[in-house]
Amino acid sequence: MAPDIGLGAIIWGTLPFVLLMTLAVVILTIVPDIAMWLPHMVYK
Repeated sequence: MAPDIGLGAIIWGTLPFVLLMTLAVVILTIVPDIAMWLPHMVYK
């Protein structure tokens, strides 16, 4: 970690990515067919 960048700035910088990954997990939990579409098409 760079000494001139505070921990708060790092946390605020990564927060959008963490929220997007959490949203992706929630969507895949609600609609798991999204994750299985491509493997289904490959092995069809």
